[in-house]
Amino acid sequence: MRAWTDALTDRGIADPQNDPARIDAAFRYLAAHAETWPAPNALVAVMPELPREYFRALPKPELTPEEAEAERQRRRAVIAEQAAKIGMQPDGGDDGAP
Repeated sequence: MRAWTDALTDRGIADPQNDPARIDAAFRYLAAHAETWPAPNALVAVMPELPREYFRALPKPELTPEEAEAERQRRRAVIAEQAAKIGMQPDGGDDGAP
């Protein structure tokens, strides 16, 4: 099973710290239900979902008022640029076409 864990980790499908138990559970399921040696995608398909704690949110960055204003201006500029590319006004309006 170590080779499968390594292979899945190398492909970005598994996390070496959190997934050995999930891979073990998937192998146990396949051992009870598979009639031939399973392909790796069959193992991935029956792996239990990651626990919710795995997806912890990162803390919100602390910005000074000046940094926050600079970020707002940067985002407004990006929105205006993208809106111009599709012919819309950045405030959500359009170019007046019906």
